[in-house]
Amino acid sequence: MQHVFLRAKVNEYKGQKEERKERDGQIKELIKKSERNDYKLSREDVERRRDREIKDAREKRERREREERGKEEEAARLRGIRSAGVGHVTRDFGRLTGETAAAKARAWTSEELDDYDSVKKGRSAHDKPVYFSGRDLGWGGGAGKRATPSWRQGV
Repeated sequence: MQHVFLRAKVNEYKGQKEERKERDGQIKELIKKSERNDYKLSREDVERRRDREIKDAREKRERREREERGKEEEAARLRGIRSAGVGHVTRDFGRLTGETAAAKARAWTSEELDDYDSVKKGRSAHDKPVYFSGRDLGWGGGAGKRATPSWRQGV
């Protein structure tokens, strides 16, 4: 992490150096223009302009640094979220193996299971209940009734 801060300081220093070089070039150009046009800028005018440009450059640099810091903070926040996962959820293996509310509502009680077992014992192997849907009964414009096996038709 310290490496990032050192890199930021170096970049900041480079930016300041470039701004200083640019300002000096602009001031020299202004002085040359004033000498060519017989219009002399006073030393105070040059200083005022230079101070204004320095102030503008500082504001611009500070704005840029604020934006960079905001991006870095956002990236660090996202890295923290990704690495830590969701912090407030604890491991609860009961949630994985336990039933949901809907599964509990669908579940048969022990009395219902006992009744089902007793009914099942009284039936023969081929005497299973056959459930028909609306499609099987010909409702809803399907293919019609399902084919009935010959042993059940009585033929």
